[in-house]
Order: sequence, then structure tokens, then C-alpha cells
Amino acid sequence: MTPEKALDLVGRYSALTKDIKALKARISDCLDQCHGISGERRFPVDQWGMPVRQQVQDAKGFDSDIHLGTWYKPEVGGDSYDDPVLVYELIILEKHGIQCKHCYEAHLAIEGRKAARKELAHVKGAMTRSTR
Repeated sequence: MTPEKALDLVGRYSALTKDIKALKARISDCLDQCHGISGERRFPVDQWGMPVRQQVQDAKGFDSDIHLGTWYKPEVGGDSYDDPVLVYELIILEKHGIQCKHCYEAHLAIEGRKAARKELAHVKGAMTRSTR
């Protein structure tokens, strides 16, 4: 591997890891702004800083009152009970962006993070293949 190629790979690796970290923070910030399916997700705090209303959580401890969770949940389809098929809904601006712009922005950030992770995998592969 040439020094220029190595330097390019290290630079891309560093930039992608920073992008992934920034996208993770963006996803969190977008979901924090969601008002929830019930409309009561963003709630006031009392004088000690504790939430007045408890968040609704699913079995895994995730907040289940956000739109994004329902968008990502698959529907069970298929011809018979023995052969179920999971059907995922396509998330589009015209439908989901109107329901909650914050969850839609989080979805876009998740898609960006997926692409960045794939690119990071390619960079890591190029780094390990070139050292042999």
C-alpha cells in the first residue's frame, strides 16, 4: 500500500466515524422533539426536575410513544398462518413527514447512518486487505 493510499483511508475512516457519532446525536435530538402518538410525550417537569408524566416503555425499555417505532414495526402477512411474512411499510415524506416531522428527520438520519456504516465497512476492509 502506498503512503498516500494509507493516508486517504485513515482520513476517510476518521471522517466516517465522526459522521456516525454526529448522526447518532442527531437521531437522539430529533426523537427528543417528538410530541408522541398520544401528544403528551413532551411533558413538564416538577420543581425537582422529575417528569410529571411517566414515559410509556415497551418490554425492552424503549419509548413506545414515538411515531418512528410504529413506522418501523412490521405487519404480519402471508398466505397462511404457518408461513408468515413480515411486511415493512415504506416511509415517505407525504405520509409520515406530515404525521411527525421530527420522527421523519430521525428516520432520514438513521438512513444516513446506515450508509455511513456501510462505507466504513468498505474502508475497514480496504485497510485490512492492503496490509497483506
